[in-house]
Amino acid sequence: METRRSDSPTLLNMTDMARLAGVSRPAVTNWRKRHDDFPAPVEENDTVALFRAADVFAWMDKHGKKRAKRSPEQGVWTAVSAGRGFLQVEEAALIGMEVLGSTSIAYDPQPAAEFLRRITAGSSDDVYDVLKDLTSRISREVSSDRLRVSGLIDAPEWAKLAPLVQNVASVALEFGIPETFEALLSSMARGPRSGSEHSSPDGIAQLLTRLLPVHGTVADFACGQGTFLLAAARAAKSDHLQLIAQDLQVSASTLTRLRMAAHGIAAQVSYGDSLTAATLPDLRADLVLLDPPFASRWRPENDTDPARWRFVQPPKNAGDVAWIQHAISRLNPGGRAAIVTSNGPLFRSGVDAELRRRLLEAGCIEAVIALPGGLYALTSIPVAIWILRRPDEASSSDVLLVDASKIAEGSRGRTLLEDQHIERIELAIARLRSGDRTVDEFGVAAARVPISRLLTEGSTLVPARWMERHNDPAAIVDRIRGGQRRLEDLKASLLTTPTRRAFAVEVAQPMGQQTKRTVKITDVADLVRSPVIKSDVAGTGTTPLIRPGDIATDLSVSPSDSVDLDLLPDVMLTQPGDVVVATEGRIRAGVDTAGGAVGRGPMVQILRPRPGTMAPLTLAALISHFGQQQGMGTTIKRVDIGNLQIPAIDSGAADDLQETLNGLFQQRRILTTAIETIGDLAEAFVIGLGDELVQFDVAADHQEQP
Repeated sequence: METRRSDSPTLLNMTDMARLAGVSRPAVTNWRKRHDDFPAPVEENDTVALFRAADVFAWMDKHGKKRAKRSPEQGVWTAVSAGRGFLQVEEAALIGMEVLGSTSIAYDPQPAAEFLRRITAGSSDDVYDVLKDLTSRISREVSSDRLRVSGLIDAPEWAKLAPLVQNVASVALEFGIPETFEALLSSMARGPRSGSEHSSPDGIAQLLTRLLPVHGTVADFACGQGTFLLAAARAAKSDHLQLIAQDLQVSASTLTRLRMAAHGIAAQVSYGDSLTAATLPDLRADLVLLDPPFASRWRPENDTDPARWRFVQPPKNAGDVAWIQHAISRLNPGGRAAIVTSNGPLFRSGVDAELRRRLLEAGCIEAVIALPGGLYALTSIPVAIWILRRPDEASSSDVLLVDASKIAEGSRGRTLLEDQHIERIELAIARLRSGDRTVDEFGVAAARVPISRLLTEGSTLVPARWMERHNDPAAIVDRIRGGQRRLEDLKASLLTTPTRRAFAVEVAQPMGQQTKRTVKITDVADLVRSPVIKSDVAGTGTTPLIRPGDIATDLSVSPSDSVDLDLLPDVMLTQPGDVVVATEGRIRAGVDTAGGAVGRGPMVQILRPRPGTMAPLTLAALISHFGQQQGMGTTIKRVDIGNLQIPAIDSGAADDLQETLNGLFQQRRILTTAIETIGDLAEAFVIGLGDELVQFDVAADHQEQP
């Protein structure tokens, strides 16, 4: 084998330096410009410069730059940067997890640390030798053909891969294997192709293991990344715990095995199709935790255990029906199962309704908890948790229904189920279990509903359907009167909103044969470069990030995302009055009145109108109209903003148009608010009259008649 030296096992970019020093990235840029002895990069291109860590540390010590204590996430982000150029972020993270998990399988903690030191200290040839030995050692536990790193060891890219492995080993020596593994898993979720796996949210895992007793045998037949198993191991109050997991995807079962090993948790993890194959047929568990992919299908023609379908035969397109019955069939006496589904099985007719009816009759449903949407990375749909038991083991004739669908608010399309939310759900469940019939506080509504009532009223299990919310009649009256006053105020505002010259127009004089005057966008505005922002960077930091969908029809701009400036090359922020243009799909423009934001290039471009040429709102309106006409493309329209032509309106007319548009859009906003107020009024009337909380004042109504 050709000798390859890894003479730069740890490389840092300028963002890494900023994190180490606890300063902003522009500060590091200034250091480089002002100090002639600043380390020279070992590699540099248009987007990134990489420096030897040893050189950077020596320079910082020389100039008295203190190093901030870095986190495992920062260390991991630096480590995976060694794979830039030939590996995606999630691929680099996966290789790091494979190395750490395999090391934990092959060695006890102390020898594992020695093994990692051998990796960090050697050349790429040394790393090659130790990894070859490692994959051989674990071949009985994890087939080497399932590991990405095994296929790369003998590949031409190995010389580039060695620094990545060494960096990961270095971070693990600093922070520990479990912490580094979790940081790698988090960084994998930030990659552009992170959506390929169904990943269970940590919040749901924490909720389940706090609501249900964790003891004896715990099984997960759709383990994904092993999140439920890890939560169960952490929640267990006894060392006598047997963890068993399975998944249909080889990659998922392998990752779970590695993750458990990295945390020093003994678990039996296998690859297999739990719904069809005769895998683990004799297994019975005290706790079954399941989070199968939503809207999953199964193959009944391959079924080897039909005895599980005690309640209904699940069709091939009803994976939820199969998973629910499978979980119940694998319970020990007194055991519990918790399964996450979409809300569909709670109310759908057909086989879902039949399953609900029979489960209720058998006393198998202990509780149903409705959760908010946006908890999962791949979908924004709300979900529900079913807590189940074996037939005829019910100690109560009620079902606990909990509506926590509005307990947490999401941002940028994601919702986090945090500890405070979990505590509120725990409290509601505890109060119902202690005998309370209803609970309605802290954003959680819950009720004990008799099984007999559920059966006679359609077996629907959507918790909100059964909540008896008590409305205050006086509050309903105040709500109606307040809504009426708001409508009157909005009507007055609408009539007094100025619309300069909005209707004082006439037909313009014909231009004859003269060509209409046009002007290039770049003649009236300067183009401000918007950086290309990858998906693993979006959603970080606090600086507003403008996406195409943030440009409204009234030409306003409301950033819905954020970005960490330290993760970007030098970038110019927007200024108040800049025009933001979405250059793909539906071509449109708006005015950023706040400034201080970043446009997400290349789909968003920023224009800075030159003083005295054209008012920003007028420019945005002309681009929105004429840009759509000039867009090119067979499936997705795109516009070359630099060559876009718009009508050449003189500055006076442009100012008049801006003033008129401002008035019209203000009227639009007033009308939108009025529509929302009317909807709220209608709901108040329906609640008040429907629940007989209020009545019309007939006498007052007659007095108002002419």
